[in-house]
Amino acid sequence: MLNNKNNNELNFEFEGEETINISQDDNIYPLKEIRIDKGRMSIYEIKRKIDDTKRGNIKLDPAFQRGDEKWTIKQNSELIESILMGIPLPVIYFFQDEKGLRQVVDGRQRLTCIIKFLNDEFKLSSLKIIPNINNKKFSELEPMLQNKLEDYQLEIYTMLPPTPERVKFDIFDRLNRGGTRLNNQEMRNALYNGTSTSLINKMSELESFKSATGNSIKTKDMKDRYLLLRFVSFYLLKKRVIQIDLVSDIDEFLANAMKEINKFDLCNFDDFVSKFDEAMTYIAKKYGDSVFRFTSKDTNRKRPINMGLFETISYLFMLALEYKIYIDKNAIEKLKNEEFDKPERFTYGIDSKNNIEFRFGKIEELLGINNDK
Repeated sequence: MLNNKNNNELNFEFEGEETINISQDDNIYPLKEIRIDKGRMSIYEIKRKIDDTKRGNIKLDPAFQRGDEKWTIKQNSELIESILMGIPLPVIYFFQDEKGLRQVVDGRQRLTCIIKFLNDEFKLSSLKIIPNINNKKFSELEPMLQNKLEDYQLEIYTMLPPTPERVKFDIFDRLNRGGTRLNNQEMRNALYNGTSTSLINKMSELESFKSATGNSIKTKDMKDRYLLLRFVSFYLLKKRVIQIDLVSDIDEFLANAMKEINKFDLCNFDDFVSKFDEAMTYIAKKYGDSVFRFTSKDTNRKRPINMGLFETISYLFMLALEYKIYIDKNAIEKLKNEEFDKPERFTYGIDSKNNIEFRFGKIEELLGINNDK
């Protein structure tokens, strides 16, 4: 059963986000599932692995895409000074995938600073403890100091597969408690950066998507990306573009979907994005964002965009375009009001396998098709 058990998921302004109280048993992980390798690596070796795009296996920029604050020259300079003084730096955390590629999940800013300095991209300034190296680039330092910097050993913790998504997310959460906490979608964007993140970013920037949802889904905290990732994952699963198991935790399901999508080049989804754009344009023009909302009993109140409705109604219009089927507006409203607008279907257990199959099955039933055959 697909369940949203993580309280650190997004605080959505749209309906359908399920909140489940976590019992003590839910937080107990078998120790054999948690694999963290502890080691050390010199700055020289890390730079080599980052620079070598063919043989290196460290990816510095998985990009949280949340508008990271850039360090000032003073902050960068003081980090380099600390290294030359031999001050221990905080642990660098990597996540390693099944192919051995290591992505930086904590410590990216520090590594970025170090690599930039080694590449002569900035001069040291405002240093008070070792003032004689102010206004110098790496290549201008004495050989002894260059060697000291390159030989400096960083402490590295690497999360190894097959560590489950829920464990990774809990570790991410703990790493970020001292600063801005990441939600699950931001974590996914960091862990599975590639075609999947490029695809949902591209879709989120479509004016048709913004218009069809009444510009009500905020980009802050990747709420729009989460909504789109869910739709894309279910759609590609239903269309058999990706082969993954539906019976699992929702975080595991979405992570597996992203990993499958990352096996393709972005150009493979050009036609899909074009049809999605066409569907959203049609919805915005003919229906408006009300098609993604349930009717409120209070005429003065407009209910938010519903997550489950967005997934299924978008699927409906995509199929309608594919099969050239006209969609009767009254039929959609009847389906929403009589079949969908029920707590046990669209509020509680929204991500159970039964409810997922129910709502997508109803869409196919409305169109008179069966994508499972």
